[in-house]
Amino acid sequence: MAQEIQRKLEETEVKTRELEERGVSVEKALRGEDSNRYSKEEPELLQEWFDLMRDRTELRRYERELMVRAQELELEDRHARLQHELRERLENDDQKTEEEVEIEGSIINEMMEIVAKRDSLIALLEEDRLRCLTRRRGSAPHPTNQPREHLKISIVACLLLLISYVSWGFVLHWGLSNFDLL
Repeated sequence: MAQEIQRKLEETEVKTRELEERGVSVEKALRGEDSNRYSKEEPELLQEWFDLMRDRTELRRYERELMVRAQELELEDRHARLQHELRERLENDDQKTEEEVEIEGSIINEMMEIVAKRDSLIALLEEDRLRCLTRRRGSAPHPTNQPREHLKISIVACLLLLISYVSWGFVLHWGLSNFDLL
């Protein structure tokens, strides 16, 4: 998946360069510097230039989306490794030292930070998608009508994660002040 994202990023970079080169030549034609290359009238050249700018903007949005997806993959990988490490530690039925309990707590804290980071990336993608739709339609959606489904899902995921740890016999040693979920 990461290799596919990298390939798409490289393709996007090539397409962006091509669009920028075409845009430069259209701009020159509009200024009358390169009238030999284009036989189009000014309105047609302007329309082509606007189309090129729109396409370039779309490519940049797509590139941002790919970058966020790459970050998301890194976070998912780190979360899976932490989860594996925590399971191994929790399978140990021996009496745990205070240091081991602190290590397990720090692993859970890092896992929750990863979930929060991933949620913020998802929110960023959703905001970008809505902004793009707004530009196309010409009207902004009311902020209270925007989807907050990702927030509900993340809270449920955190609660399920905590419940599963407690069900394994793991005792959490935190105050609720560390969990400002809403």
